[in-house]
Amino acid sequence: MAEPAPLLADVRRTALIALTTNILSVAGPLWTFVGKFAVFRTANAGTAWSSLILLSVMTGFILVFYATLYGNRRPLQIPEHLRRLSLVSAIACGILLAFRLVTWAGWFSRSEVTSVLVTRKPTWGLGDIFVLLSFAGDIGVILLLIALSRQSEEDLSSEISVARSLTIAVKATVIMWGLWVGFNALKVVLTPYTYQLLQTYAPQLGGVAPSFARVLEDALRMFVSQACVFTAPYVVYKSLKRPANQFAEGLRSISSTTTT
Repeated sequence: MAEPAPLLADVRRTALIALTTNILSVAGPLWTFVGKFAVFRTANAGTAWSSLILLSVMTGFILVFYATLYGNRRPLQIPEHLRRLSLVSAIACGILLAFRLVTWAGWFSRSEVTSVLVTRKPTWGLGDIFVLLSFAGDIGVILLLIALSRQSEEDLSSEISVARSLTIAVKATVIMWGLWVGFNALKVVLTPYTYQLLQTYAPQLGGVAPSFARVLEDALRMFVSQACVFTAPYVVYKSLKRPANQFAEGLRSISSTTTT
């Protein structure tokens, strides 16, 4: 019996980890929506429901992809350039996670002066648990990307075919998440326009518009994080297409040699 692959090289186990952690990470947004449901029914109801539907759809696609990737027992043959893409995405996601951890940890080092003698520090709350769950979701994505980057390109002999459910799920996920990542890329390009809108309407609403650097930072962070999530289904999709393309090329070469 062959020894099991290390965790950081096992796509199935890391896919299961990504599936579990990302299911848990959805708890925070859902709890926020439920907690503010009474407000949503009277103010900004359309925007709130649209955000919830979008979150549910995008999360559902990526969770189905993780589940079908876990159910696939055939080793993946991933070309070197796709393995490098997975590794770069894992590093980028790790850097974003490190910044988020530093920002979150810095919150507890702050103190709020309530009087001359009393200083109150932020207390641990339910929101912090949801933040930790979102960190766990990011870690699951990073582990899967590292596992994909450590796969082989060799033609591994296996009698097990790629699960049809994975083929369907990965194609649908690539289409939906490709559109979503493209939308976030467009938001980065339109950052100057967004900043001008905030400068115009924030004072009318009694608020203060954020700086251009902050608006650009938020747009870039959103784009990079969503692109990192998109990388895994994209790499798997391109890897699944590769054997079929090679088979078609082989048939064409055989037919050309027989005709000559």
